[in-house]
Amino acid sequence: MKLSDIQQELRRLFDEQDAAAGAVVVWHDPDGAFAESLDALDLPGVDVMREEEHGLFSLKRTLNGDLAGQRILLYRPRARRLEGDWLADIEARSASFAADYTSMQLRELNAADTREMREMLAAHKAQLAKKTVLRKLTRLSPSYEQPQQLACGLMAIALDAPSLDAQVIVRAYLIAALASDGAEALAQVERVGCADEFQAAISAWIGYTGDASDFIALGRHVLLCALAGALPNDAASALPADVTSGTTALCQDIARGWCQSAERNSLFELAQLVEEVTPVEQMLAQVPLETLGDIDVFPCIDALILRRLFHDVAASPESAPAALSLAQVRHSTAWYREFSLCYDGLEAAARMQRFRNERPGGIDALSAERVWGLYTDELYRLDTWYRQMHLALGRALISA
Repeated sequence: MKLSDIQQELRRLFDEQDAAAGAVVVWHDPDGAFAESLDALDLPGVDVMREEEHGLFSLKRTLNGDLAGQRILLYRPRARRLEGDWLADIEARSASFAADYTSMQLRELNAADTREMREMLAAHKAQLAKKTVLRKLTRLSPSYEQPQQLACGLMAIALDAPSLDAQVIVRAYLIAALASDGAEALAQVERVGCADEFQAAISAWIGYTGDASDFIALGRHVLLCALAGALPNDAASALPADVTSGTTALCQDIARGWCQSAERNSLFELAQLVEEVTPVEQMLAQVPLETLGDIDVFPCIDALILRRLFHDVAASPESAPAALSLAQVRHSTAWYREFSLCYDGLEAAARMQRFRNERPGGIDALSAERVWGLYTDELYRLDTWYRQMHLALGRALISA
């Protein structure tokens, strides 16, 4: 670090303190690399004090005296560690400075200067040597208090995730895996030296302890946990125990945030892949329709509901009002857009059945004039709904 840069940083540290009460900056230089540079510093109004091996008592007494209006730079040829330090009280209330490369990185990241954080920086020295990585980390978070935060930052950079949030990182990983494969997605994380941290993180975040490269298994865990969190306890008991014990709230956030993002199509793709290896629809076969009303997560839930409602409406006109009510609820669910044509057809059929149920009398015995009058008043609606049903279902077959 250049002497001019050191002077600029020291001035900033002094300016941030209340000079009226006395400002102290402690310069830690464990290697003594800057011991000969102290006399060359240009810091007007600053008294420079050096820690001497046999002068700690005198130094402590001076620095615990009345320092009003003074600015003192205390040079210590040692690392900052309060335990067993005679000057721990002074260290605790003073600004700390170091000119080594790690300290510069800590300041740039606004990171806590702890042994654990320094070990984290050392473990990822190659990645953090790149200025682009440091700049991305500072954009992701204004500060880093724990090494785990820094690991999340590196994961986010590797996966092109926009934040350090657990749900965003897991989602970004699954999207990357869908675009290539699980091994390549994990390799992206390995390239920033965070493969082990990622495996530990998804275990802590969502309870998944399997192989992270098996993205379908990971996706199965996330989506089934999200489904378990949305279902009542009695219905959730139909799901596998290995997923219902996971962190359902976070998994729901992952699914919900993903569905509302620009990458919702990839969630639909993942859900279908999970349905191929897990009989989700069969698990929900005995769950009452009203319980599934606003449950989405998996597209097969819409398929299950549609099949049941079409059967009920065809078998019993009395079921039409309930079918229409449930179909309206489905309008606000995740995959309504993908199944909207089928719901349009169902609603048209249900309206015809409801109309028929509300008007049990036939028209066989009526005159032609009376039939025409009824048609122009209300029976024309049946023709409208009939055309709507055929048009919707025809389009659904073409788009399938």
